[in-house]
Amino acid sequence: TVLLEPTTRAAPAMRADSQQRFLALLNGTPNGVIRMSDAVKGVVETSLNVGVVTTSENEAEIICLIRSLIDSGKDYVVEMLTALGQLAGAKVAPKGGYPG
Repeated sequence: TVLLEPTTRAAPAMRADSQQRFLALLNGTPNGVIRMSDAVKGVVETSLNVGVVTTSENEAEIICLIRSLIDSGKDYVVEMLTALGQLAGAKVAPKGGYPG
């Protein structure tokens, strides 16, 4: 047996305009191979992936994991993500990292 009872409508977790900006940013965030190595055929030089996406009452967060054989490749991806964040009105906070 299923019993349905009326309830009060909960407030949306995110304002509609914020939700649209967040979804546009998430959809516009690159994911995968950015550049193949010129030095070694078939080897990925720079890539990233959207690792974790979380939302809470006051914020939404997209964590991207960036990997590159060269530091300038990582720097390029950070600059690209920073520009996307600025367009969406988001704060971008690069931190951490891991080699190769």
